[in-house]
Amino acid sequence: MSEIKETAIGKALRILRFFERENRPATIQELSRALDIKRATVHRTVQNLVEHGMLRHEVNGSRVSLGGAVLALGVSLTNSLRSGVLLESARPHLENLREKTGCGVTLELFSGMRSILLFALKGLRVVSFAGSLGDVMPWHAAAGAKATLAHVHADDLSQLLTERMFPFTPNTITDPKRFLAELKTVRRKGYATDLGETQLGVNAVAVPFFSYDGRPAGAVVAMDVGLDLQGPEPKVITLVRETAQAISTRNFAPGIPRG
Repeated sequence: MSEIKETAIGKALRILRFFERENRPATIQELSRALDIKRATVHRTVQNLVEHGMLRHEVNGSRVSLGGAVLALGVSLTNSLRSGVLLESARPHLENLREKTGCGVTLELFSGMRSILLFALKGLRVVSFAGSLGDVMPWHAAAGAKATLAHVHADDLSQLLTERMFPFTPNTITDPKRFLAELKTVRRKGYATDLGETQLGVNAVAVPFFSYDGRPAGAVVAMDVGLDLQGPEPKVITLVRETAQAISTRNFAPGIPRG
């Protein structure tokens, strides 16, 4: 990338995104080499970012990493989405999905490798939800959690897979290898299912929506007693997919999943 055309803000953003991608401290020299920016420019930009709390010096002083201001921004974004910005635009689409399918419909927010139940509409045939608003959904069983985790890098799943995979029902996946195989299928199909894995007799389908940079931001879920999700793609899956895309387009302008 040409330094003549790139602005100082552009360089600063690329430096911050380096830490998002690499998830490790780095020296000025490493940043300069990885980003193809002159060492003096990196040094000056890093100092400005440190002054504003976006980066911080490690204990030994030779490396820098993301600072507390970045975390504060992330918390503010999450709080903003939870407080109604996302819901305000998503609710009409979710209500339309419920009316067209008769299913219970939920909206989940993906944060910190977890899917959080943000909003729920009871189905026309009344399905009770296994949880309350704000609850963290079972990452290895719930359709929304699987829909988002399918788009996370395999290295980022390693810590998650050390946790116990609790068997909510006899259908719950409790083997890490089988779970990873399931995520590959989800990524290929573009949707995830929960076939009585969290509640016996209740089936669910979920489609993720994506942020501006293509990362999973959450999922739209439709569920019902005995919901038929077998054979050729049922109409409900198409409707859930359309709803998720509408939410992504409206809020994230639009996000496209990374390959």
